[in-house]
Amino acid sequence: MICTIPLSRRKFLKNSSLAALGFMTAKTSAMANPSKICLQEYPWRTFMEREGMDWHNDPIKHYQELMSSAFKKFEPVVDSFEYFKEMSSSVDWSAFDIGSVYLNAILHEEKNLNQRIGQVRVIAKFYAKLGAKIIIINPSPISWDEAVDKTDDELNTQVKALSLLSKSFAEMGLLLAYHNHDSEMRNSGRELHWMLQKTNPQYVKYCLDCHWIYRGSGNNSKELYRIVNLYADRIVELHLRQSSDGIWTEIFKEGDIDYSKIARVLKYRNLKPRLVLEQAVEKGTPHTMSIEKSYSLGIQYANKIFIDF
Repeated sequence: MICTIPLSRRKFLKNSSLAALGFMTAKTSAMANPSKICLQEYPWRTFMEREGMDWHNDPIKHYQELMSSAFKKFEPVVDSFEYFKEMSSSVDWSAFDIGSVYLNAILHEEKNLNQRIGQVRVIAKFYAKLGAKIIIINPSPISWDEAVDKTDDELNTQVKALSLLSKSFAEMGLLLAYHNHDSEMRNSGRELHWMLQKTNPQYVKYCLDCHWIYRGSGNNSKELYRIVNLYADRIVELHLRQSSDGIWTEIFKEGDIDYSKIARVLKYRNLKPRLVLEQAVEKGTPHTMSIEKSYSLGIQYANKIFIDF
């Protein structure tokens, strides 16, 4: 099966409504997104969580609310194959501009690996018909809550799975983009570099989640910039998030990471990855505005930083 996302992404209370977050309808032009910036599902969930709400309590309802909003560029998150089956048949996906989709998958275990690969292919085929060009694959860790490292054999199994999936995706006209969290940066980035150095760059691309690299390297922006330079030619998508003194900010703005440096590297190499704003909130994040206001300001800042993209 496809693994669920981390506990911090699942701990939501009941009876939610995006309207309570200040989520505006199509009458609000601030959320209209004519630029290249795409938003992702996970941050919306975290904004709901801090208001005592639960996306998973009624995800179909929340997607219906999103459909009536001014926002259309969106990257869905697939929690599990069961979640996919429910949502694929219940949401009018034609209301969204879906260029990519994110999913977690257990790929380091040989047991039932072919079944899990088959499920990922089903998901990819579905979203390809909706216009997706990139399938973001995050190989799930052994534990979301404890620092447990994968063995060499498990990492090699994961490489095999990514390689098989990437070639299958290519036949569908899709790109597979490997995604990182912070755990892949343990042991000097052992898992991250294993995945990117032992897979074929022609088929396995990279979705660089910038802040997870930053946090996983001990809040080290220099290590993030080094990885950008090292793997720039494989980057097809960037996940954008900012922090101040290590804590996620409420708005994507100036902070711990100098995104202009990343933009300059990519521009110099004539690279224009898909840009996904993933400004989530966590314990310690200021609580001063609605999600609508946060993302309106964040999109403006991202457009300024990545003006040439």
